[in-house]
Amino acid sequence: MSKRASAIGAAVVTAFAVAAGCTVTIQPNIFVAEEDFELSQPLDDIGSMSIAWDNGTIEVRVDPAATEILITGTKRVVAESSQAANDALDDWTIELAIAESSPAQAFLAFNAPPGAGRTYDADLEVVLPPALNLAIENDNGSVKVEDNTALTNISVANGSVTVTGQQGDLTVSVENGSIGIDSLAGNVDAEAENGNLSIDADPEEGGSVKARVDVGSIELRVPAEFAASLELDTDVGIVAADLGAFTLTDLQSSLHRVTATLNGGGGELSARTDVGNVRFDNLP
Repeated sequence: MSKRASAIGAAVVTAFAVAAGCTVTIQPNIFVAEEDFELSQPLDDIGSMSIAWDNGTIEVRVDPAATEILITGTKRVVAESSQAANDALDDWTIELAIAESSPAQAFLAFNAPPGAGRTYDADLEVVLPPALNLAIENDNGSVKVEDNTALTNISVANGSVTVTGQQGDLTVSVENGSIGIDSLAGNVDAEAENGNLSIDADPEEGGSVKARVDVGSIELRVPAEFAASLELDTDVGIVAADLGAFTLTDLQSSLHRVTATLNGGGGELSARTDVGNVRFDNLP
């Protein structure tokens, strides 16, 4: 592990008056201490991985050849002095722990010590063996998941989510940030409060893809042979659906809404935004 420290100074003018003179408040130096870390855990009948954190990026990649969980990253502490930052960094432990269940669940424990005037963040790179269910919660920071072959559940307050090569049911929820999904198999349920949503999905027969946005646009593409009911809606915006590759029945179309049965139906496709455009097309 390598440990680093730096200081950032800034002067902030809080008030100025010509007659009465000026009052200047100097912001104290901000000290940052950071350290690289590495954690590993043999598979040992583990069935799922859970990560819940407050600040930082999380990148997860599934390696078919992997036989253990491997986590590398950098943890940082910002404090009011160099001593406080380094002491907090030394006291902050990140552990890869196992919860007793059947099958067992691996999770990250972020044991940050309390203290006023400090902030903690960590950027994580995670390599997983295949077939582990994955749950991620992140308050502030982007999340990226590649090639998972099991259930994936992602919840982010502020930050973007990118999922590629997903094989298994996927649920994504973001408050503020964009979502990009490339799903090779499984159902998709994605929701964003403020941000655009793009989904390329290949659900199984009878499967579903559901997209919901409060403010932002939606792009949805599925294979031309997928059979499903289709419902596209926007309150403020337009719906553009290229349906030429599908066999259609029960088509109803307007500027703000399109519904139809694709290829005889069976599955479910829905995309709705309150404010934004909706675009639907087939995968090439």
